[in-house]
Amino acid sequence: MKFFTLLLLLSSTLIIAQKSKTTTMGKTTLAELQMTIYDKDSTATAVVLYEHANEYPDRDNDEIPRTDYYYRIKILDKASFDLADITINLYEKQKVKDISAVTYNITDNGTMNSTYLNGKDIFTTKERDTWTVKNFTLPNIKEGSVIEYTYSVLSPYLSINDWEFQSDIPKIKSEFDASILGNYQYNIKKAGYLQLDKDEPSVDKKCVYIDGIGEGGCATYSYGMNDIPAFKEEDYMLSKKNYISKISFDIKSITSYRGVIDNLTTTWKQADKSLKDRFFNNQTSKKLF
Repeated sequence: MKFFTLLLLLSSTLIIAQKSKTTTMGKTTLAELQMTIYDKDSTATAVVLYEHANEYPDRDNDEIPRTDYYYRIKILDKASFDLADITINLYEKQKVKDISAVTYNITDNGTMNSTYLNGKDIFTTKERDTWTVKNFTLPNIKEGSVIEYTYSVLSPYLSINDWEFQSDIPKIKSEFDASILGNYQYNIKKAGYLQLDKDEPSVDKKCVYIDGIGEGGCATYSYGMNDIPAFKEEDYMLSKKNYISKISFDIKSITSYRGVIDNLTTTWKQADKSLKDRFFNNQTSKKLF
């Protein structure tokens, strides 16, 4: 999980925001259960049928940014049974909510059977002082199962995790949506060689209401890819993170409600001057140094 060196807490304001574009459970079909092979990659041991993340200010939880995650995966071979083992890493003040998971299997008479995750099978462990881990395993996994699960993470930090469209297994559809208050500016970068099938940035001028100030705008982003091949690591590749197709968000600046801009990124020229002044005490021009 990605965090910036500078983790910033959102200021306390009364904001009303609407939740939208979040996928709900119950999307598995009988046709997905009947699938025995993924026709675009016959070697695949599993395929992501659909995955989606949606980030937005959550009015039901003190306006803390919330990200809803949804995954639906077809297990084609026992080699991918480990995909049913889910780990959620939480940093300091982050919280997870609304975990729900179902395993679907096809019965002998061709109908759909559902096995639900029991709340007592969700485990919490503490990893050092700053990290907490939630673990659960979807029940009744077999070759041919479809697993479907969803959960939400509340995070008071301005860092936004990378959304990786590619993984070790192919994906049929992957989408990421975000609604970000207009006073937070991000540098958004796409990595990898795959092209986006959906790239729809826009502005919602009335997405929030700030008590005592009035209506506020949000920058909204909607990205998606279809028919995504599995990422194959090549010989001598230093790190797949440099090549995998993904979207990255880097916080650039914060504008206060009074209009004061705090720039959190800089130019190379400004960075060079800052290094000289702060760390080298302006000694870099000395020949001996």
